[in-house]
Amino acid sequence: MMIGKYLLKNHVEEIILAITGNGRTDLHILDAFAKKYNGMKKFIWTPTSSRQKKTGLKALDAIKYIVSKYKIENFIYLVDKEHVKDKDEILQYLSKFLRNVSREGHLITANYGSHSIRIYTVIFGEEKCIEEEIAKLIKIRYSMDITPDKKEIKKFLREKKTWYDKLIEVSTKNELRESFPNLSEIMQKIEEDP
Repeated sequence: MMIGKYLLKNHVEEIILAITGNGRTDLHILDAFAKKYNGMKKFIWTPTSSRQKKTGLKALDAIKYIVSKYKIENFIYLVDKEHVKDKDEILQYLSKFLRNVSREGHLITANYGSHSIRIYTVIFGEEKCIEEEIAKLIKIRYSMDITPDKKEIKKFLREKKTWYDKLIEVSTKNELRESFPNLSEIMQKIEEDP
């Protein structure tokens, strides 16, 4: 799977737009995962936007604009647990502007006008955020307990002369499944889905 900021429709069977509920770290992690899964038929688009940044569930409002402007119907929504209680809360929010909203596991399907929408949902963290999952991967890779805090993680990565992408690149898929269970499952599903 390919990932990028610039939409290139050539030689791609499916475009999936990434929506984050809270931050750039999510996109760094998603980028590294996409390279790890490395299929070439699907493109995860991570556009930079001049539109006002929305966080949490409100970031999903972008779906209306994206579907209308670009006719893209597939999304991956990345959000920290501190911003949503569970996937049912996401369903309730989407029901405000989408029709026929339903969920099977991490995949939400719905309709917007004549468009059939698919939204892969990834909620990061057991209690709060993506940093918990990054800290877990650090523990697995380096046998080091580190506080799941953004500053502590960045400090640790700088000391090791590495960054998120390199950390994920050197990790096995089993290590990634253990530390990032939801994202690993979604990336596998995206690769397998027709």
